[in-house]
Amino acid sequence: MYDRQISALLAVPTLEGIDTPLNEYKALTVKCVQGKCSGTEKYLKRYEKFDSLVRSLKSERHCNYLLNKIEAYEAKNQAYLANGDTTKIQLGGIRSTLKKLEEVDCNQDYSHYVAQEKKWVEVIEEYKFNQSKEELYEDALFENDVLVAVQSLLEKGLNPKVDTWTLEKAIYTNNIDLVKLIVEHGAPVNFEKGTALDLVVEEGSENQKNYEMIKYLESAGAKIEKSNGEKLAKFAISHNDVALFKAVEKYNSFTWKKYSFYYYKTKEKGTYDAEIGAYIGGILKTKEVEHNWGDYRTVMDDEALEKQMITMFNEKDQNFTVKDIKIVNGEWLIEKNETTGATKGKFLVTYLFVTDKYDVCGIKRVHFFKPYDGTQYGPMQINYVGKGYKLVNCSSLN
Repeated sequence: MYDRQISALLAVPTLEGIDTPLNEYKALTVKCVQGKCSGTEKYLKRYEKFDSLVRSLKSERHCNYLLNKIEAYEAKNQAYLANGDTTKIQLGGIRSTLKKLEEVDCNQDYSHYVAQEKKWVEVIEEYKFNQSKEELYEDALFENDVLVAVQSLLEKGLNPKVDTWTLEKAIYTNNIDLVKLIVEHGAPVNFEKGTALDLVVEEGSENQKNYEMIKYLESAGAKIEKSNGEKLAKFAISHNDVALFKAVEKYNSFTWKKYSFYYYKTKEKGTYDAEIGAYIGGILKTKEVEHNWGDYRTVMDDEALEKQMITMFNEKDQNFTVKDIKIVNGEWLIEKNETTGATKGKFLVTYLFVTDKYDVCGIKRVHFFKPYDGTQYGPMQINYVGKGYKLVNCSSLN
């Protein structure tokens, strides 16, 4: 009876209910051995065969159960990963099941599942790194050895090719070695709108470090034509870089007013006497300016006085050559003390047509003054010269 019952239960996948008849079978066999029943050996061997088979099946099916459990965790984790739900990935269930497999001799190679568990650890660590990498990068920028700190992040998965903010933050540190490190690791220097050059010029300062950064980024492929040309031109002027100015000029249609602005900029930045000043001046003197010498009227016509004024100005300011002069007052204007009303002197307003060292033409407003001491007027002197000068067409001098 037990023989048939056990044989039937062996066919059940879970082996559920087999322990009771097997134990009964064992108990009867023991009694037979004790009672010296006939045929005991046959039943004892039969029991041992059943017992060995049940143990083997239980072990096999338990191993399969554990492996299937790991497969289920794998399927769930893959689904979480595909849906972007990385925070839901389960490691605990896989680890506990793997531990049970180690305790059971399944006689199977499950190293694949061990490798998978390590893969999920890496996925989670990568996720956590990606969630905090920008903050970690910003912290690294304040380290004493910033290059070592950033290199460590690059090795952990920081990718300037994707994490494009790394270049912008590197530029703002004014550390060209860091900028080079980020660019060498794939950071793009040209964007959908603008380039990395714009990040430098927007920073504002035209210092030497920023200039070196511009030259490096240009050599790394940053396109001048996509960049803020007007601000790059200022860098070119500040650092007497005619080649950079020409590169900017190639992609920008500068008006005479813009050239005039840059020309004055050479004086402000101390590069007027350098190659860049000569280059812009050479262009400017050929430009069609909207102002002409004929636009300024002459009221007083006194050739001797004009010659005296020209000589006086040439002695005072040798940066210009006077080509012509116009006195715009019909008579000397009296200047009085605002408080007492007493006469301080008299003056004339003039416009001088001048050229500078590069033959750029312009107008200087100059006031000539004769002081009054209460009884008579003193010698003529210059008491006002307008700052800068207004450009005019060089061809407009008759």
